[in-house]
Amino acid sequence: MRGTKRRPRFYPRARGSLRWKVRTALKATDTAVIQTIVTAAKADRLKAQEFTAQASALFEKSNKALGLAEGQNQRTENTGLFYAAQTRDTLLGRENELETFGFKVVVGSAASPVRKAKATA
Repeated sequence: MRGTKRRPRFYPRARGSLRWKVRTALKATDTAVIQTIVTAAKADRLKAQEFTAQASALFEKSNKALGLAEGQNQRTENTGLFYAAQTRDTLLGRENELETFGFKVVVGSAASPVRKAKATA
C-alpha cells in the first residue's frame, strides 16, 4: 500500500455504494424542483393547520349540541343527552307500552356471567 495515493474519504469507493448513489442523485436533481416541492409542502401544511382549527371548532360545537361539552350533563336543556335521558326516564317501567308502536319488547333480568376458574399450572 505504500506509494499508492489514497483517495479522500468523501469520494465513493465503488459505483454501487450508497454515497455514489446519493451524490449522483443530487447532481442530477435540479434545485428548483426541490424548492418547488418544499414550497408546495409548506402550503399544504398551512392548509392542514387551518382545517385542524376548523375541525376543532366544529367538534366543540357538536359536543355542545349533544350535551357532551365540559360542564354539561343530562340536565342541560335542549341537548341530545337531555332528550335521551328524558325518554329513558319516561319509558322506565313502561317498556311493554312500546309494543303498541310495533316494537318487540322482552323484559327480564339477565344473570351475571359466571367466570371460569383459572387453571393453575
